[in-house]
Amino acid sequence: MKTWWTQYRRSRQLDEAPAPSAGREPLEQLDARLRRARPATPLPPPGLHDAILRRVRRVEPAREVGPSFNPWRLAFPALAGACGLVVLGLVIWPSRPPVSPVVVANASAWSGSPAADPLLSQAGTATLSAGRRAASEAPAAVLAPLEREMALFESDLRQAAQLAMASLP
Repeated sequence: MKTWWTQYRRSRQLDEAPAPSAGREPLEQLDARLRRARPATPLPPPGLHDAILRRVRRVEPAREVGPSFNPWRLAFPALAGACGLVVLGLVIWPSRPPVSPVVVANASAWSGSPAADPLLSQAGTATLSAGRRAASEAPAAVLAPLEREMALFESDLRQAAQLAMASLP
């Protein structure tokens, strides 16, 4: 701000200066006139340098500021990890051996067991078999569109490689 004010004052001084005579002044005369019109700058006080250095030494050094924590930086890795776990679950789940229903040898000795009631036993077996079917059919239903996309992607890559090889001399 001070330099703007100084430039403004110098501009005003040059505007108020008498105009050169009818023609253009020689460059040497113009330079001499401008040097004489230069504003005098006052010298700084003698103790200014020492006062500034004392003040700088008195101030505590600035502590280093590390990078701030940004929770959005964790969003992508968390999402990628969750997707990876879902895909891993879909891959591992069908490869597990099927769970066989528990058969109790003496159903009357264990009262309240589902095996004692044939209706509950059949419902449990039906539930387990439905779970097994879903586990074997779900990955195929989920991965079928992805397999098609992968085939199309590989086809595009082959065509791009053929085009690149054809353009080489």
